[in-house]
Order: sequence, then structure tokens, then C-alpha cells
Amino acid sequence: EVMVIRECPGPGCRGGADPDRYCRKGFCGPLCSVCEIGYYKAANTCNKCDGISYIQSAVWFVLIAIVASFVMFLRKRFAAAFEYVWSTLRVHLRILWSTLQILSQFPSLMSTIIPDSLAAVCNVMWVANVSPLENLGISCISNSVSGFFPRLIFATSMPAVVSLVLLASYVIRRHLSSTEKDKERLQVQHTRLFLLLCYLVLTPVTTTVFQTFLCDDDFGSTKDSFLVADYALACHGRDYGLLVGYAVVCVLLYPCGINVMYGWLLLKHESEIREGGAQHLSFLFDAYKPEYFYWEIVDNMRRLSLTGLLAVLPARGRVLFATLFSIFFLVLQREAQPFAIGHDNTLQNIANSGITFTLMLLLACQG
Repeated sequence: EVMVIRECPGPGCRGGADPDRYCRKGFCGPLCSVCEIGYYKAANTCNKCDGISYIQSAVWFVLIAIVASFVMFLRKRFAAAFEYVWSTLRVHLRILWSTLQILSQFPSLMSTIIPDSLAAVCNVMWVANVSPLENLGISCISNSVSGFFPRLIFATSMPAVVSLVLLASYVIRRHLSSTEKDKERLQVQHTRLFLLLCYLVLTPVTTTVFQTFLCDDDFGSTKDSFLVADYALACHGRDYGLLVGYAVVCVLLYPCGINVMYGWLLLKHESEIREGGAQHLSFLFDAYKPEYFYWEIVDNMRRLSLTGLLAVLPARGRVLFATLFSIFFLVLQREAQPFAIGHDNTLQNIANSGITFTLMLLLACQG
């Protein structure tokens, strides 16, 4: 039997000469990367399940519900003002949100080299990726919702559930509508909501799905191979084979399917878009100049190359590839200036520059 000594990749290792005491309290498993029963993982750290974690989960859900209700109230009570603010800031919010999504993935994708201070800042942005099973401590309620498999199922099924709810809402409200104008308005509203949902879930879901294919087999034995996203899960056997099959379907459905759908919709309605029509698809093109009506797909490629795609690359080369991708899209954005409003281009250039600068710092740390 071969014993492999490896550098600790995270905060769970205590070190020392006693193999039974390598891990800190709350950590266990290969590379001390698994949380013991009674602990939940958040920000790459195992936290003890106690009354605080249960209250924390409930408080977050209550806050989300309150904020959503308050936004709906403002939209109805101050419709004109809300529409003005939304039309003015929506592109800014999308740029900031996509930047948060990218930065929030760095601690998990580059955990071995990212400084603790930068990791702490990036981990604050977890809300942009909507992962409550871990970050809110919901796994404390039951062990059945802890680990990678429940996280994968949750991440990939919730968008489908919300889409079905939107479809049911559209069908019912359309059936109850009496005029064609109301039916057209409902189509515009529900299509925009569906496209917004696709935008929000694309990068976090894709990153989670691609983590299925990333295994760590550097343990001195061909039989010892574990999923990097969850070292409690072995990368062999029938169960893992089924998991990979499910992940392949999800790759076709999310990163491939969403972008193919975008391309098909934009090409099908290109003439209407150039004439100022197809308002039900305005989420995809109204932020851009007419000649760059397809730029949402380009931006999707940028977001995916800096998040999900990195998960399937070798850990040692991720920072280098991410830096190259970031520089490429930074230059592309600066040359094209695709946004219809000048200060939107400025904000996107600043966001891209910030991501590129962060990656260059990580590249310097890696040496």
C-alpha cells in the first residue's frame, strides 16, 4: 500500500504526525474536506449545526419573502416610478449581478491559492448563486440534503419547477383574459420573467453540473478517486455513473440549451427586432446596439468561461486560463462597445477590468 502525503487544500487540516488527528474539529474524510455529522459547509468551512443555524435559515427565507413582497407592492403602488427606475438601472444591475456571480465562484474553483482575505470577500457574494442547501445551513435539518448530490438535484430542478409555475400562470391568466391586448401583455410579462430566470441560473447551475466531472485521483491508488466538490463521494461505481449521465443531460439542457434557445429566438425574430418589435424578447437585445442584438450570447460565453468551464480544467491551470479568457473578453468588449448607452459600456469595462485584475493577482500568488 502506497501512502501519499499531500498539501492541505483548505482550512480543515490540522497537520501533525497522527493520521487520526489530521483534521480539525468538524472536518473529516479525504483531505479533511468533508463535514462531520452535525456540521454544515458554508464558505468552504464546516460550521456547527446549532440553534443559530436553524434560525439563520428561517430568517433568510423570511427576509427574501419580505423583500419580494415589498418589491411587488412598490411595483403596483408606484408603477410609473418603478418602471422608470427599472428602465434606468436594469442594465447596471445585470452587469453587477454577473460580476458577483463570477467572483463568488473563485473561492471554490481556486481554493488552493486564493488568499483568505480575498476568499472572505468573494464568499460574501454567495447569494448571487442561490445555493441555500449549504450557505443557509439547511443541511442541518437532515443529512439527506447534505453533500453534492442533493445540491445538484436542487440546482437543476428548481429552475424547471419555476418555469412550470410560470407556464401554468400564463395559461390560466390567458384563459381568463377577455381581450387580445391583455393576452399580448401577459405573453410579454411571462416571457421576460422566463428569460430573466434563465439569466439568473445559467452560471451557477452550469458550474454545479460541471463539478460532476471533476475528480481527484491523486491518492496513490486507482481505486481511490473522489469528487472534488464532495470528497465523501467516490468517482466510481454505478451510483457515480448515474450521476454522470444525469449531469450530461443537464449540460445539454442548461449551458447548451439556453444558448441555442437564445440564438434561435433572436434569428427567428431578427427582422422584427431591427424594426423595433418583438418586445416579449426585449430582455435579450434592448440593452445593445441594433448591430449587436446577439451580444447576450457572447456575454453568456464570457460568464461560462469564467465559471462553469473552469471546473473541468486542471486545478493548476485554472487561473491561467481564466486570466486569458478574461483578457480576451475585456479586449472584445472594449473594441465592440456593444451597449446602446455609453455609461453601460463604461460600467462593463470597469467590471471586466476588475475581474482581470483579480485574476492577475491570483496568478502572481500562484507563482
